[in-house]
Amino acid sequence: MAVSAIATLLFLLVASPVAFAANHVVGGSSGWSQSGDYSTWAAGETFNVGDTLEFNYGGSHGVDVISKDD
Repeated sequence: MAVSAIATLLFLLVASPVAFAANHVVGGSSGWSQSGDYSTWAAGETFNVGDTLEFNYGGSHGVDVISKDD
């Protein structure tokens, strides 16, 4: 086998999982919330290595500063 054919085959084997990776929006069209039913949502999804989980959320959010004693 020529070196270029081996290189092409190796590239296809490495790149295939990335080409078929899926993006999953956690919670579906409802998006992410603290009260979501994610067990039911996840049961309807098929996850594979290389997939991405996207967390979309609406409304306001903030960061609280706390001390060591808190």
